[in-house]
Amino acid sequence: MNTRPDFLNIERDTRRAALVLAVGELDINGLGGLGLDARTCAAEAVLAVFAQVGVRANDSRGARRASLPIEVVATQLELVLNRADATKIAFVGEAEVAQLVSSQLAGAPNLVLDVHFIDRTERPMYLEAALDVLATQLLPHTTLVVLNHQEVEAVTGHRIMNPREAKDACRRIHGRGARNVLITGGRWEESHAVDFLYDGAGLTEFGADRLKRPGLRGPGDVLVASICARLGRGESLLEAVGEAKAAVHRSIERAVSTPWGMLPEPTAGLLRLAGKDLEHIREKVAVGPQTSAHQQA
Repeated sequence: MNTRPDFLNIERDTRRAALVLAVGELDINGLGGLGLDARTCAAEAVLAVFAQVGVRANDSRGARRASLPIEVVATQLELVLNRADATKIAFVGEAEVAQLVSSQLAGAPNLVLDVHFIDRTERPMYLEAALDVLATQLLPHTTLVVLNHQEVEAVTGHRIMNPREAKDACRRIHGRGARNVLITGGRWEESHAVDFLYDGAGLTEFGADRLKRPGLRGPGDVLVASICARLGRGESLLEAVGEAKAAVHRSIERAVSTPWGMLPEPTAGLLRLAGKDLEHIREKVAVGPQTSAHQQA
């Protein structure tokens, strides 16, 4: 005789949540970094885990940083190694840490390199040695490398003044070993924001109306974290980039004000889905009694 309670006989959902590893800094102001990665992944119904390499604080003088000991970074990587469905690398700091990250994650699936090496005032954030490690040891293993307008100009040594030059830059960076290249934030149009994705064979444009939010910080973090979340769930790169672009647009529409600037709200996607679910429930409630009455008649 089976004496177990009924709830123990229920077939359980054993699906594992997709997991994204984010490598970068913790921004104590909440303007980006690992905190915004976590919120974006939560909005995409994906679990985020972290390998924190440092701490960042933003004030009127710019960003101030403190690095964690490399032993601490190594321990974090060991705990999550071979568990992630996608990995976002946003900041590694010193060349020694870049070497560690490259050696540990070179074979990781859906590896996205989004290294911000120029800050908002166009000052370099990395020593040349760290960039060399990333370019030679990690770049050839990435699924996608993401660069903004300023970074592309710094990497290629060419000014980008129009879409044609952006496309040429994609091909140059691809020629350096990147499998897929995404250039974001085209600034040649005031009213339209265009990103370019190049896979070595063809180039795809992703456009959206440019939303003006003075002092906006972090939309790039939301974009790349959303791409990683979708890659981790099994979407194609083309689909992931397109859907992530739309998610960023929604997050900027619902941007919130902070003492340090405007911040995109990645949970806007959840609010949108919740609205759809509520509408679906309303329809069922409205139709249900009518159907029952008809059947009884």
